[in-house]
Amino acid sequence: MLYHRNVFVPSRVQEQLPSGEFALQFSRHCKEECDDRYGKISLPKTLNTRFAQPFEFEVNEFGTITKIVYKMHYDQFHNLVLVVVPGEWFVKTCWLNRKSDTHRTLDTKKYSRR
Repeated sequence: MLYHRNVFVPSRVQEQLPSGEFALQFSRHCKEECDDRYGKISLPKTLNTRFAQPFEFEVNEFGTITKIVYKMHYDQFHNLVLVVVPGEWFVKTCWLNRKSDTHRTLDTKKYSRR
């Protein structure tokens, strides 16, 4: 199941959200994506949940979070988006997103409401 903070996130998912600062590992794909349309991405060594905002969650059939998508400040104009496997702190991919993006294209139909 896939959840989005602007659609619905059940309490059982919210309760699993990790807190703290975690050392990140990056996939080859993620490293290759560092030449983003908005410029070269400098990857952070850690993710601190005090400053990174989770907004999308993938949950397996047992109700365990298997993917968290975080956004965090990158520079004056951009946020850095990281697709993370929690526990392993493995980053599958990343991209920059304009802070001015209003996400009008968000397809709410792909997210669970239960």
